[in-house]
Formats: sequence, C-alpha cells, structure tokens
Amino acid sequence: MASSAETANTVRRLVEGQRFGVLATRAGESPYLSLVALAASPDLSRLFFATSRATSKYANLTSDGRVAVLVDDRTNRDADLAHASALTVLGDAHEVEGASRERGLAWFSAKHPSLREFARSPDTALFEVKVRKYILVHEFSRIETFEP
Repeated sequence: MASSAETANTVRRLVEGQRFGVLATRAGESPYLSLVALAASPDLSRLFFATSRATSKYANLTSDGRVAVLVDDRTNRDADLAHASALTVLGDAHEVEGASRERGLAWFSAKHPSLREFARSPDTALFEVKVRKYILVHEFSRIETFEP
C-alpha cells in the first residue's frame, strides 16, 4: 500500500502533467461526457475548465453541478494495462465570478495560453470543481484515494 504522500504525489503528477480530462455531467437521466482543458489550484482542492455558455455541458452543469472528471496517462499501448494511471475526480462544479474567476483564469491561462482569449470571452463560463475526492487506479488494479 502506498503512503498518502506517494498517492498525493501521483495525483499531483497526473493533474499537473495532463492538459485534458473527460468531464462527466448529467443530462436528464443519462451521463454526458466532454473533453475539457483542465487546470488545478496549487493545493489540488479545485479544478478549473472553461466552456461556452451555448453548450450542452453548460446547461447540464447549471442544472446539476455534481461531476466526475477522468484524467489519465495512457499511451494507447498494451503496456498501459500494467503501467497507466487513471484518476477519477469527484466534485461539485459551479461557475465562478469576480476575484475567484480572475484567480482561476490566471491558473487556467498559465497552463493553456492558447485558450486565454477563449477563456476570457464574455460568452465563456469558467467553472470551478470543488474536489471531494480523488480515486487513483494504477498498476492495473491498485486503488487509492486522496482527499485534498
């Protein structure tokens, strides 16, 4: 069993090292998945992503903020079965405004400079996911949790 420090380091490596994740929202009775560009707060307690207000994702999030996000480091090779790590993030998402938006935009833009203009557009919402729990699966079947 890994120590909580080792688990936290692996979580940090994945969240900081990967640029994208798969966001799961709820669309009525069905899940809805979207690829999103992610950035994290330094303490890993929050994730940020931007989306146009004219998307299904935005409508889903404003209806029900409970989300899951998958971040992984697979390379699409057979070796991934033994070596890839997958991180499920469980949390609650809400659109941020004011000083919180500016702070989140700074972290988001630092990681995704090519999306800076999109993220700052008046038609774009910046969402913050308050992380409840990280669930890490690696080495095929090793499961660990981390709560920031």
